[in-house]
Amino acid sequence: MARHLTIARALGFASLLASLSGCGGPPIPWFNQGSDGPPLAYGDTLFLWSASHQHSDYYDLWETRLWTYDVREPSEVAGATFSDTYAYPGPSVSDRGDLLVPTNDTLLFYSLDFVETARVPLQGGQTSTAPAVDAEGTIYVGTDAGTVAAVSSAGELRWSAPTPGTPFNRLAVGRDSAIFGFSAVVAQPGETGWSAFALEPDGALRWSAPAGVPLASPALGQRGELLLVTNDAPPEVAIPDPNDFKIVALDPDTGERLWETSLGRPGYSPVIAADGTVIVAINDEDTQQGTLVFLSGRSGRVQHRTTNFDGWIAEPAVASDGDIFLGCGEFMCRVSKSGRIQERWTVQGTQYDEPGHYVVGAPMLLRGKVIAIRDDGWGLTWDYNRNLSLERRSWSRNGASAGNTGRVVNP
Repeated sequence: MARHLTIARALGFASLLASLSGCGGPPIPWFNQGSDGPPLAYGDTLFLWSASHQHSDYYDLWETRLWTYDVREPSEVAGATFSDTYAYPGPSVSDRGDLLVPTNDTLLFYSLDFVETARVPLQGGQTSTAPAVDAEGTIYVGTDAGTVAAVSSAGELRWSAPTPGTPFNRLAVGRDSAIFGFSAVVAQPGETGWSAFALEPDGALRWSAPAGVPLASPALGQRGELLLVTNDAPPEVAIPDPNDFKIVALDPDTGERLWETSLGRPGYSPVIAADGTVIVAINDEDTQQGTLVFLSGRSGRVQHRTTNFDGWIAEPAVASDGDIFLGCGEFMCRVSKSGRIQERWTVQGTQYDEPGHYVVGAPMLLRGKVIAIRDDGWGLTWDYNRNLSLERRSWSRNGASAGNTGRVVNP
């Protein structure tokens, strides 16, 4: 089966397609402006983004750039640059195709052609999480004022509720529209503790619980449990032991720990297979090697590990057939649900490409394509020629669902 690799400039994604296994070699890259993170999508429209901050004695420039790209044809659809705007910690896409850009103390709504349609002040706090969207279209975003704001799909602030501290990374939304996350709590100067929390759909606090030192966005397991990769170091420990990270599962109703399993090394956000298997990518800084750990979602028992990657690994994504895609060293790897590496595809575009490039962030699986961003900002697209379809909702920054499962779900 032929595989195709597209190396495209992030500004416009103008590119050519060429086969890696037959007719011709990979294309020569075009001009590249760089992309700051994993792409987003709505229907056949792919979004890329970057945010920059330049500072000197004479100016302080904040800037966000956004581009769209038709995934069916490698060509630019639209692009825009917004001054005095810094999209931290990254945009999302709503169920109806609005581009949601958190910036400063405001949530901005843009149409697919970058026309601003709404501007929602978040009551004084700077945005601290990427927007999350529930099944009914309500948008949730955290702020450094120690709040979570709920915004309607029409751009109206519904409520703003306090959290145990400043929420970070990305919130997860349960099937009952409960909101889950973790927050930083400064006990005293130099000591920061972390709390996991759950809010009711109306913003009332359901529970909070100690979270150790969480590393990445939480995910929701098959039964709704909150999954965190964390280290139980106390607040007074500035640098946690890198050999003492674990994954914990918290009861969604009470916050009680259901199980915990040692991972050893730090890991990315968990992804959840269709059968409930929890998959975590971890990396060993000493050996420069990555490991994919497969665990039972019910008990946390380690089922198996995949260790024969050539170097560090990136965040994975799970396709509708159970295959797992992730950056592995200088390759994109396809791994079976049993943990066996099936294929490796190079991320080098041409013979003139400097070696050593790698994929950053989780890939996107859309319209039979595997789409990823390389460390230098170039976009990579492999035509996989299979039905890797998107779920009904848009593909958000950290996964294909409001629960951050990282999994493709057939409509």
